[in-house]
Amino acid sequence: MLFTVDLRKLAEINLHLMIADRWDLLPKELLLYLENEIGSKPREDPVSVVFALIKLGVPPEKAIALLDWRKFEELCVRGFQMAGMQAVPRIRFFLRGKRYEIDVLGVCGNLIVIADCKMWSRGRYPKVYKIIEAADAQLNRVKAFVHAIQLNEVSILEKVEGSSTVVPLLITWLDVGQRISKKGVAIVPIYMLPRFLGEIPHLLDELAHVTISYGIKLREKST
Repeated sequence: MLFTVDLRKLAEINLHLMIADRWDLLPKELLLYLENEIGSKPREDPVSVVFALIKLGVPPEKAIALLDWRKFEELCVRGFQMAGMQAVPRIRFFLRGKRYEIDVLGVCGNLIVIADCKMWSRGRYPKVYKIIEAADAQLNRVKAFVHAIQLNEVSILEKVEGSSTVVPLLITWLDVGQRISKKGVAIVPIYMLPRFLGEIPHLLDELAHVTISYGIKLREKST
């Protein structure tokens, strides 16, 4: 629509003001769109602003310029929440003396998504085989996670009745041109994350996953 196209152009033209933290100089039309979209003051929630700009049609590599690398995991967590999932960052556990870390864990019913967040950007991401290796390593991390859960080694989670499907995921800063690893691990750019998470139940035949004979939920103090 013309209105949307105009807003997109307006956002791109004025992106430098947002980066410079000069929100007071933004055109009223753009500021109103952002306020309506994220439900809070844009200056206080740059992570949501990035998703709002991408939704508007601003290229992800431009929108993400609003954030530094320290905000990337927060951006991933927000993507999970936008898809209606509970999300917990930086979960650490030990298995057989080896330390593991999960960047983001997402929970929705019997679906568990274990994400590794890679901040590769255009011109800096490795060759395809390295990306695939990183994705396949995430499958190994998921298998270790499942084993640790069985041994009650992940303190923020507890086993309950039912069953669960655990899916490994590699999230990238920008689109690295690769969608799935040889072992079936999805490789998803951050701007596609909410939509992809919503489609997982329909993609399980194509994706690597581990099915376990009990449910998993966050302990009350962790929610």
